[in-house]
Amino acid sequence: MAGVTRSNYASLKLNKMKISKACKVELIASTDATRYILNNPYLQGDKLIATNGKSLVMIPVERDSEDTDGPINVEAFKLSRKVLSGIKDSQIIANGQLKVSTKEGQMTMPRRDLNGGTFPNWEKVIPNENRGGKKICLDAALLYDLAQALGNNLVVLEILDETSGIVVKARSDNAISGSIGVLMPVRIK
Repeated sequence: MAGVTRSNYASLKLNKMKISKACKVELIASTDATRYILNNPYLQGDKLIATNGKSLVMIPVERDSEDTDGPINVEAFKLSRKVLSGIKDSQIIANGQLKVSTKEGQMTMPRRDLNGGTFPNWEKVIPNENRGGKKICLDAALLYDLAQALGNNLVVLEILDETSGIVVKARSDNAISGSIGVLMPVRIK
């Protein structure tokens, strides 16, 4: 991997941003090279944010006081999960350079900057938690499977209430007229 070097500091307890390995925040980062500001998740305070302009994810993270705000290369997340397969939390040092803890020591990679740009004001798009409305829990894998069965990634959801089946219809010119899917909501505990 270009730009990556090994060091022997084993596992220092300083400056490590911790994030659950189950979180794949980099999947929401933009892959559009013209939107380079969105190409990597962004560490801000105790939150890690990624957006592609159409969806956004904000994940709380454990952060050391020496970690600095800024972009975190998507490669750091992938490498961290790969080399620490038996460990629950992934650890990435985020101060000037990125350092990923491995079993043999640390892998270091340069930290990208935003080339004079600024990360979007993501807080503007986070809705107020007390806004009211209905809360419905869905199995995202089943929703994706229904969308694929309907032949499209764009679907329209028709939601009657929290316990009724949710009607799923394909939204495109290619959709087969009259095709329909139904997804049952999952009980919220």
